[in-house]
Amino acid sequence: NPQKYADQYGLDVQDIQAPWPADPTTTLFTTQLPPQELIQFLTDQGHPEVAICGGGSIYNQFLSAGVIRTLYLTIEPILFGDGVKFLTQSQVQRLNLQKSTQLDANTVLLEYKLA
Repeated sequence: NPQKYADQYGLDVQDIQAPWPADPTTTLFTTQLPPQELIQFLTDQGHPEVAICGGGSIYNQFLSAGVIRTLYLTIEPILFGDGVKFLTQSQVQRLNLQKSTQLDANTVLLEYKLA
């Protein structure tokens, strides 16, 4: 529920296609646009790079749409039996490792390009 999240953090809620407010840093944008249209809209607005953050459903939608060029994975030394799935549908994506960065003594950031 976007309004609940916005209320919790003191943000305004606005559809991304509405005219942008004077201070977009205080606005939670929502959309019903498909991934390809959303990425094109953001590119047209001067935002050629965006971070896709969400859960398995969001990642599946954007991977299936073919709009992901770079994938960042953070490896943490924690093992657990349950959790949120990275992908909610079967996906086969070839990845090419571009960079590996040690963030601290136990954490590694991997940067992949989608093949």
